[in-house]
Formats: sequence, C-alpha cells, structure tokens
Amino acid sequence: MIKRSRRSKLEGLRIKYRRLRLKQGVKREYFTVLLPVLVAVLLVLLSLWSALSPSSPAATVPVGAENVGAENVGAEKWAKKYLDHLLVSAFLIAVLPYSVDSFLERRRRRKYEEEFSEFLFEVSELLRSGIDPLKTLVEISKSAESAESAESGGGEAAAKRGVLKLPKAELKALAPLIKNAAGSLTVGRSFESVMKRVAKETKSKLIERYAFLVVTATYIGGEVSHLIFTTSRDMKTHLKIQREKESELRQYSIIFYIAHAILVAMLFLISDQLLPLISGLGIGGSTCLTGPVVLGGGLEGLELERYFYHLAMIDALIVGLVIGKILHGSVKYGLLHSSVLMIASWVACVLLILPSGF
Repeated sequence: MIKRSRRSKLEGLRIKYRRLRLKQGVKREYFTVLLPVLVAVLLVLLSLWSALSPSSPAATVPVGAENVGAENVGAEKWAKKYLDHLLVSAFLIAVLPYSVDSFLERRRRRKYEEEFSEFLFEVSELLRSGIDPLKTLVEISKSAESAESAESGGGEAAAKRGVLKLPKAELKALAPLIKNAAGSLTVGRSFESVMKRVAKETKSKLIERYAFLVVTATYIGGEVSHLIFTTSRDMKTHLKIQREKESELRQYSIIFYIAHAILVAMLFLISDQLLPLISGLGIGGSTCLTGPVVLGGGLEGLELERYFYHLAMIDALIVGLVIGKILHGSVKYGLLHSSVLMIASWVACVLLILPSGF
C-alpha cells in the first residue's frame, strides 16, 4: 500500500509537470541549465563585487556608523580570502544539475534502447501469428496494461478481458510511449508518423535508425516478420557490444580516480612534511652582507597550500572530462565525474592541506 501510494504521488507530480510544460512551454533545460547558471553567475558577481570594491575612507564614515563600516570591511576581507572557494561553489552549482540530468537521461535512453529491441521482437512474433502491422502496437499496449494491472493486483481481471498473451519481455519505460502510439493509430494516424514520434520522444539516434528500418520493411512487404526479428537481434547485439566496451573502459576511469587521489596525497605530504622542513633549512654558508644563506628563504610569504588547492581543483575538472570522453564518448558526461572529484578534493584540501581548514 505504501509503495502504491508513493507511486501514485510520483505519477501525479509527473502529470502536473507535463501539463505545465504543455501549457506554458516550460523546458527541462530551464531548470537544469538556465536557472543554475543564473544562480552561479549571481554568486560570482556578488563575490567579485565584495572582493574588488574599494573600502570607504575612515574620514567619510559618519558618527555612529563605525559598526556598519567594520562589518562591510569584514565582508570584503572574507570575500577576498575565500574567493576561490566561492568560484568553485559557483561552478558546482552551475554544472551539477546538468551533469546529473545528463547521467539520468543517458540511463533512460539506454533503458529505452534495451526495451525497444524487445519491442521489435514482440512485433515480429505478432506478425508471424498473422496480425496486421498496424494492430501490433495496440496488442502490445494491451499487454503492457495487463502487466501493470497484474503488478497492482488486477491480473485476473485482465485475463478475463482476453488480452493477448505476448512473449516474456517487459516494457516498463517504453510502455507509456507505446500506449500513446496505439491511441494515435486508433484515431487514424499513419504507422510511419507514429513510429517516428516514438523514436523522437526517446531521444535516441539508435532507435530512430531502427524505427526507420521497421517502417521501410512494412512498406516493402514480403518476409516482414523475419526482417524485424533480424533487426531486433542486431540491436541486441549492438547493445551488448556497447555494454562490454563500457565495462572494459571502466577500469581506465578507476585508474584516473586513483591517480587523482595519489596527486592529492602527494600535495598533502608536501605541505605537511616537506614545506616546514625546507622553509627553515640552512646550507651552512654566510656572507657579511646577507648573513646565513637559507635554502627555503622566501617561502614564508607564499601561500603554497592555496596553490596546491587550485592545482587539485583544476586536475579534478580535467580528469573528470577525460573520463567522460573515454568512457561514454562525450565530454558532457564527464561533468558528473568532475563534480564528484572536485567535491572530494575540496573536502580533502579543507581537512588536510589548507591551513586552519580554509
């Protein structure tokens, strides 16, 4: 009961979101790209304005406003000191929603592709049984409805309605699109337009190619069922090769993660062990003008820990983009890896490398 209520609430939210998109023309990119980028740009502008704005002279401060002036100066000093942290936070705010949405969209598209291969197999089985190609979508949509009713406890009622028993393939993600396609066929739309619409809604170029092949096969005639069965088998083979390729390349992403962790560990050892040793190390010589010659002289005024922090952030960004390009074939899928590495590196630098935590 609890799962059913949660599912109904989620379905209600999805319906409201779809109505909002249809009525107002609201796109997903508004929430995943435009809004986070605007928030990030506003944060950067406020930070730069606070850090670069000149402090007012002491003579112009009115009597009784010393506390307000002190607070403004303190805010300016805080913005100058933590400007790099604010820039990293702004970058994560701008990139993280889009990277998560791209990751979920890629998983959703892969699910669509796997289920579309099963859908083609069901179409070929129905064509072998003598059903018209236009009626295959209707029968498959009925089987999807019977599967959903069986999960919700209405399997016997669906069986009494005489729903055609299809193969064991389960169409969960693709079921709503198949239902819409079946409804479009019942109102008189062509099979070609319906299949193009299904392929377009999945946002998968692979499904678009195979959908075009299926439509062409139905127009040509002949052994359509055998051709669609061969198409389904070819699509399954293609997806299997893609999974094997990603599993083989995943080890390289692990290597990149380990390499970045080693870099952060080396920066920590340098800042914690080597820098204190070098800063006060003398080489044993002296002159009458300069006095004792110190090997690490001048390092006290440099904030090397801050530079190490910047190096870790830049390396995390580049490594994540490289992982996305190697593993998934696109740089945009590497933004999620970059975000994860940058967050982990920020925590490590705050706890281990940066003095006093920041």
